Amino acid sequence: MKRRAIALGISLLLLGLVPSLASASTFTVDQKNLTVDHVMPLGAYIDAQTFKAGLYGPMDSVELFLAPTASTSVHVTLEGTTGSPAVPDGTTILASKTVGLTSTGGSGEWVRFSFSTSAIVIPGHVYAIVFTPSDLAYAYGSKADDYANGRALTFHAGSWISPSALPSPSLIADWSFATNMGPAAATPTPTHAPTPTPTHTPTHRPTTRPTPTHASTATA
Repeated sequence: MKRRAIALGISLLLLGLVPSLASASTFTVDQKNLTVDHVMPLGAYIDAQTFKAGLYGPMDSVELFLAPTASTSVHVTLEGTTGSPAVPDGTTILASKTVGLTSTGGSGEWVRFSFSTSAIVIPGHVYAIVFTPSDLAYAYGSKADDYANGRALTFHAGSWISPSALPSPSLIADWSFATNMGPAAATPTPTHAPTPTPTHTPTHRPTTRPTPTHASTATA
């Protein structure tokens, strides 16, 4: 009986350590990496997570697993990408949001960035969540490549690189993130150009050749 009680207590403790997304509203989670097993300090760099959209419609919000060390704010942009492998293009800004954070005492939590203007995303297209803190904060992610359709990136010395390529390398392969789709938008119905009514080529009647008239043969 005592062993069962101890086992139950350990199970409840581990359950409490598993991070869960912020309470859902009226959206559907599309892409996500919920693994949280590594942390990296932010502040000196701009960071990003690329992802491939799986649903068509408006992007309601994105979430990141963060831990601020003091009162700070984090600015997030949803951007288009360029190249292969894809990196943020820095010009196609689809949506943005800044959220003020307060210290959580060193523990991380899911932070939602709700966009005031929902950007329409298209399945199969690759986008990027770009985030920049105003002060020191920590972002969490996974050491394994748990999300196959994107990757963690850091902007360093004018280029987007993997955190593992930084002067002080990080083991993060993917940031802990989620993308939330708003109420489904109908897939646009293609408009067809009206089919032109075929014009008939007028049929020409054959022209009757005149019967040749023969000159009479003069009699010598």
